[in-house]
Amino acid sequence: MLKINGLTKNFKKVKAIDNFSFEFKNGVYGLLGPNGAGKSTLIKCMCGVIDADEGQLEVDDQVVKKLDDVLVLGFMNQDQNVYNEIKIRDLTNFVKDVMKKKFDQEVYYYYFKDVFQLDEDYKMKELSTGMKVKYFLSLELAKNPDLLVLDEPTSGLDPIVRDEVLDILRCVAKEKNTSVLFSSHITEDIEKIADRVIFINNGRIV
Repeated sequence: MLKINGLTKNFKKVKAIDNFSFEFKNGVYGLLGPNGAGKSTLIKCMCGVIDADEGQLEVDDQVVKKLDDVLVLGFMNQDQNVYNEIKIRDLTNFVKDVMKKKFDQEVYYYYFKDVFQLDEDYKMKELSTGMKVKYFLSLELAKNPDLLVLDEPTSGLDPIVRDEVLDILRCVAKEKNTSVLFSSHITEDIEKIADRVIFINNGRIV
């Protein structure tokens, strides 16, 4: 079980996250709120991308500095900025080298080829928004994560691709017992697959 206790993050004198506390169990959690509500900041603090000013994280009653110290963490944010000329194959090989034994090649190719039907010979600049989401999701799923955290994964996608991505998240949570937290401002997406919904505004749970 993951607990967030009193997480607070200030940018200058503005509280982006204000004393946020919540408990996560298994299942799909939707983080809903308007733009600027604090969803991305919360996720970045949880995943160790930025440091919170106050509060702590607990996993199974153990206080941790970073979730990936004790969990296999899959994390995908909105800004997947990589060199445009690089081929998918080369980027995947780089990730495999970094992840080593944590990277499950069989799982990666299942999603990449069988489910999403992507081609490794594409360069990053040749991928549509939907193809990029599918590719990076394949990389994160190849970790067989305990917790999969996604920041606006369906933003900018057409309805068909959105449904495809949501179906995958629902299946992963159900069949692999992976906890999923994904943020969105699209109510319909949250409504389709979330077991529980956290509505956040001005850095607080509403």
